[in-house]
Amino acid sequence: MLLYMLIGLVVILGCWWLSDFIVGRLYGEEFEAQMEAVEVPSDEELMKLTKAKIEEVGREYGVELDKRKTKANMIKQFNDLLDK
Repeated sequence: MLLYMLIGLVVILGCWWLSDFIVGRLYGEEFEAQMEAVEVPSDEELMKLTKAKIEEVGREYGVELDKRKTKANMIKQFNDLLDK
């Protein structure tokens, strides 16, 4: 039983390392730099916008927001979904 667990662990770690290696080769540092360059609007900036505009901003980041909620709840949902 312990042998099977060790083999499973080795397979999982090997797959993780291989996927990390492939992504690094395909996208390299340029991809990582782009991911770090994405700036999310602050809560203060979002509060200045209309609910419709907040919904548009959410869509730009791949987040679907409900305009029936209050602005504060929309912003909270936006932040929760982006894991700020």
